[in-house]
Amino acid sequence: MKISLKELEIILSTLEDISNPKPNLEQWTTTPRIAAEMLLCAYREGNIADKICADLGCGNGILTVGLLLLDAKKVYAIDVDPDAIETTRRNVRRISEIYGPQDLINRAILIYGDVREIEPFSVDTIMMNPPFGVEPQTKHADRYFLLKAFKMANVVYSLHHSSQKSRKFLERLARENCFESRVIKTFDFVLRARFWYHRLKKKIIKTDFYVFQRKCLS
Repeated sequence: MKISLKELEIILSTLEDISNPKPNLEQWTTTPRIAAEMLLCAYREGNIADKICADLGCGNGILTVGLLLLDAKKVYAIDVDPDAIETTRRNVRRISEIYGPQDLINRAILIYGDVREIEPFSVDTIMMNPPFGVEPQTKHADRYFLLKAFKMANVVYSLHHSSQKSRKFLERLARENCFESRVIKTFDFVLRARFWYHRLKKKIIKTDFYVFQRKCLS
């Protein structure tokens, strides 16, 4: 499906969000603009169309929907939260009905489970927004998302909290697992208050958009 950045952003902005987010899962939904930029970057690099893809920690399915609209052959959407899985299912079904093609829902495989416990299986490309670790209960959670992604795909697109410490850590983690890492762009990611203990209505954090590519056989 040929689509512009603005068109994709508009479609993604119509998606239903998770109505009952869980504090321990750090469910910050990727904003439509950032999701659209991530997706079109991967698409232009030849890593979506006709590829088998996966979205680890799919949340409301914003990346899953985008992957399907950009002609992924199949998309595995995985999340530990059953509410997230059902929200993704509704979003995929509605977008399929409105925008087509009608087989959109048939190319989405929704998996309820913990990323840490899912048995790795082979896909071409992974696109994900793992927990940033900005909440105390999710510190370093992005590490196990990446480790699982490295076992499943040769190309991984992912968002991570931007800092010198984080960049050094991610570069080392990639190198130790035979991947090269590259920061494509740094976004201003808006975190909107979701729980009673959030003192600010919104907080903006710098977020790096990475591509990790396998450089040797593991």
